[in-house]
Amino acid sequence: MRKSIWLVSLALMICLSILLCACSTDNTPSDGANTANTETTGNVDGGENNSGANTVSQGLEFTSNGNGTCYVYGIGTCTDTDIIIPQTSPEGDSVVAIGKLAFDSCRSITSVVIPEGVTKIDDSAFHYCEGIVSISLPNSLTSIGEAAMSGCKALKSLTIPDSVTSIGSEAFNYCQSLESITLPNGINTIEDITFGNCESLESITLPDSVSSIGTAAFSICKSLKTITIPDNVTFIGIYAFRGCDKLESITLGSKVATLASGSFNNCPSLTAITYRGTTAQWNAIEKAAEWNANTGNYSIQCTDGNIAK
Repeated sequence: MRKSIWLVSLALMICLSILLCACSTDNTPSDGANTANTETTGNVDGGENNSGANTVSQGLEFTSNGNGTCYVYGIGTCTDTDIIIPQTSPEGDSVVAIGKLAFDSCRSITSVVIPEGVTKIDDSAFHYCEGIVSISLPNSLTSIGEAAMSGCKALKSLTIPDSVTSIGSEAFNYCQSLESITLPNGINTIEDITFGNCESLESITLPDSVSSIGTAAFSICKSLKTITIPDNVTFIGIYAFRGCDKLESITLGSKVATLASGSFNNCPSLTAITYRGTTAQWNAIEKAAEWNANTGNYSIQCTDGNIAK
C-alpha cells in the first residue's frame, strides 16, 4: 500500500515538473523578441529618415564640431547605393553639413537623401559620383560649395530650395544629363563654370536677384535653346555662353553694362536678341572683342527699333 502511494506521489511530481518546464519554454521567445525589436529599431545610428519609411544608411563617418553638431566626413564602411543621411550621428550630434570630398568619386551611389538641419554641402562633396540620378535637398540648405556635384553625369534634374543663397563655381560642371533646373530667388551671382558642360540642359530659370554671370557659367550647354537674362544683370563674363550650339534666342535686360570677350562666342544658331532698352542704350554697352564671334545672322530687337548684326 505504501509503495503504491509513493509511486502515485512520484508520478504527480514528474507531471508537475513537465508542466513548469513547458510554461518556462513558452515565455522565452516572447522576451527574446522584445529584446530584438529594441536592438534593431533603436536610434543608435541616427534612426529613421524624415518619412520614417526607411532606415538611414549605416557605417557613414562623422566628425564632431564640438558643439553638439557634426558633419558627414566620408562614406566609411557604408555599402548602400541609395544613401539616406541621418539627422544625428551615432554620438548624438546633429548633422549640419556634408563635408569636403565626403563622397568624392563614389561611383556606385545612385541616390542621396539629405535631411532637414543640413545647411551646407561643402566643396566637392559629391564630386564625380557618376551614378547619382537624384539628390533630395532639405529646405534648411543655404550653401552649395565649389564643384559640389561636378561630374555627376547621370543627374537629370534637381530642385534647389528657396533657402539657398550661395552656389560655388563649377558646382554642376559636367552634369551631362542635367536637363532642367530652377534657381531660387536669392542667388546674386552665377559663378564661373557653374553649369559648364551641362550638355543636356534645355532650360534654366534665372531669378531676378542675379546681377552677374561669371566666366564660362553656361559654356558648352549644347542643348540650351533660349535664355532670359534677368533685368538686374549688369555683367556677362568671358565665354559665359560659349559653345551653346542650339541657342536661338536671348533676352537681355536694359541694365547690362558689359558683354565680356566671347560671352556668346560659337552660338551658330543664334538668330534673335531681345533687348529691353533703347538702341542708344544698346550702343552704350561695353562689348569686348569677339563677344559675338561665330554666331548666326541675328538682329537685336530694342524697344525703339532693330539693329542688324
